[in-house]
Amino acid sequence: MYTHLLRHCEDYDPLWTANDQETEVTAGGAIPENFQDWAESVKRDGQWLCGMTLEAITKRCGIRIVEEKADGSAVPYVFGPNKKREFPDVLYLKDKHFQLVTKQEGHVFPMGWEKN
Repeated sequence: MYTHLLRHCEDYDPLWTANDQETEVTAGGAIPENFQDWAESVKRDGQWLCGMTLEAITKRCGIRIVEEKADGSAVPYVFGPNKKREFPDVLYLKDKHFQLVTKQEGHVFPMGWEKN
């Protein structure tokens, strides 16, 4: 991811803002103060995923990611295009941790998650 972020910094740098809720725990070390520091921080063990990281993953890998919160407090957030036209990767956010949801036979997810 780090290489992708640097290669496309003109796309990501203007979008990056400091997160006032970031801690050394969520950052996996020193809290990033600028885009370059943040890009470096994605290489750390313990660095928590954020929306911009998920968006970068979707662009780099050509996949779609759907984030669903366990408490149902928000509409699921859909990251990225579905270039491969495969079912999206669904991440279930519970207790500040993501769990990968695998689609079981007969299980139906909303059509909007699959469309471009």
